[in-house]
Amino acid sequence: PPLILAQVAEAMVAPLAGTPAALWWSIGDHEVYHFETQIGQIIGQFDESRQVETIGQNVRHLIETCGGPLTGLIGLCRQAGVPFFGRVRMNSHYDIEPDSPLWGRFRREYPDLMIGLADERCGAGSIEHGIRTGLNYVHAKVRQYRAAIICELFERFDIDGVELDFMRHPAFFRVDQAYQHRHLITDMLTCVRQRMQRQAEARGRPIQLAVRVPPTLADSARIGLDVARWIDKQLVDIVVVGGGFVPYQTPIDQFVRAASGRKIDIYGCIESTRYADEKNLRAIASHFFKGGAQGIYLYNFYTMGPEWNRRVLNDLADPDVLAALGKRYELDQTARFTTPYHCAYPVTNIEATFRYANPAAPLPVSLVPTATGRGVRLKLEITDNLETAGADGTGPRATLTLRLDQLGPADVLSVKLNGQPLPSETAEVCTDGWMRQEVEADFWQHFPAKIVEVKREGASVAYPVDVPPLRTGENELEVHLAHASDGQTAGPVLVKGVELLLEYAPRTASHTDTDA
Repeated sequence: PPLILAQVAEAMVAPLAGTPAALWWSIGDHEVYHFETQIGQIIGQFDESRQVETIGQNVRHLIETCGGPLTGLIGLCRQAGVPFFGRVRMNSHYDIEPDSPLWGRFRREYPDLMIGLADERCGAGSIEHGIRTGLNYVHAKVRQYRAAIICELFERFDIDGVELDFMRHPAFFRVDQAYQHRHLITDMLTCVRQRMQRQAEARGRPIQLAVRVPPTLADSARIGLDVARWIDKQLVDIVVVGGGFVPYQTPIDQFVRAASGRKIDIYGCIESTRYADEKNLRAIASHFFKGGAQGIYLYNFYTMGPEWNRRVLNDLADPDVLAALGKRYELDQTARFTTPYHCAYPVTNIEATFRYANPAAPLPVSLVPTATGRGVRLKLEITDNLETAGADGTGPRATLTLRLDQLGPADVLSVKLNGQPLPSETAEVCTDGWMRQEVEADFWQHFPAKIVEVKREGASVAYPVDVPPLRTGENELEVHLAHASDGQTAGPVLVKGVELLLEYAPRTASHTDTDA
């Protein structure tokens, strides 16, 4: 401190200049807000502990010098031509001590409004235990408070839109009561929409309402979010699908079909802590566009610098450009929500919520003897037009890689791609781990954040593959442990990753010039 508006411009708005991106900014968490609210609790307002001292001083300084962080950001984005949305986290299940200044006064004053009941005992690591401290939307007071904060954003501020982030964090009722109470959040959303439309009419220009929801309509309804009805009644303008952790298990086409004939855009979500390699981002974006998405939503990439944004965002926004760029397709893993890979239950609060709201993922899977001698069958979806690309000589080089734990020296794999065996003599085996590109661990503390190489333990088996048997669309992979080591490993061989790398010839310099 003191943070000045020029620094905010450099870190948050300037990196988006020259890109097709909008800025959606989180206003706070756990009912502790980082903007000039007249309704909620401003960070540092009641507690000057070291934990919040810096942020609190910065918020106050910006209120004194430019009206506040939200007022300042709206003005900066307007000058830069960047659309701006305020983001409201619809619940929070972080592991926060109740006496922490980051634990909002609302929950402290109304502990009976939380999902967990007084003196209720839940097994540590269970979903019920993980969501116990979240607000329970069955209570009218919770819905009224949240609606007041949401409406303040567009009634007091000249904002382009508001996002209701139901994936931060996705649990709003007791597990056994969520489905039957889904009408309550629909009712709250309807009231917000009506007030937003009145404000838009008074202002003379539209205000958009966006929601971020679980990866499937069924999972959304199960946890109390009737997204299908929201779309049918056109209560929203944008639906962001998923938390970005299991993009290939996200049936975005399901949402696109539900929105057919309505002026509602569907975006696919990518999460930086799960995928950071540009080849991964391209594959996921291509998958979403193939399913009919109108846009891509990047979560936790907010500290990436201007050069990264200009290069990556322009690529991700254009399906035609993506078509000729290298990609790394993967199978999704449940492991993001559990530790270690084979653990059956989440271990922390936020892991519990994500596990609760997400569909099952195909990995990890154990390779064990079967009665029929057949292996595990996995589906890998490829959106690149491989057949057409190969015909004109511009086809990619393709490599299929398995990431494994506990692969013994005598273990022999049998792998088939679309029924055709992949020759073991062509496989490249490495037992000394592998490198993976990830956003640096403490990315929220650095600007610009870096993409770093991180070593992962385990073995890799990589096969060069041709077209065919590889094909556009769904590919079936069968993996079988043809011969197992005799007591030389700690447990069964575990398939924890499946990757398909497509590498194209380098693009020309004129492509970048055109984008610029």
